[in-house]
Amino acid sequence: IIKIVVKIQDEKLICTIEDNGIGRKASAAIKARSNRHRKSMGMSITRSRLDIINHEVEGAASIHIEDLAVEEYGTSGTRVQINLPVNS
Repeated sequence: IIKIVVKIQDEKLICTIEDNGIGRKASAAIKARSNRHRKSMGMSITRSRLDIINHEVEGAASIHIEDLAVEEYGTSGTRVQINLPVNS
């Protein structure tokens, strides 16, 4: 299950993505055991883009990643929240 919430609050666009997957620790363990050694670029690209925004308006953009324990589904999960400035 993937839940996406987008809202505007305090002159920021807040995008929250939450899933009930196996979690980052379990995913890293599986990746370490596999023969594939592909490096994911998603987070580094996202951080670079946020750095560009923060260069224009210091501290305006941020990303927060949180590991979840989703008891309802009997599994772990992850929540990612991206905050971006809203130009008025």
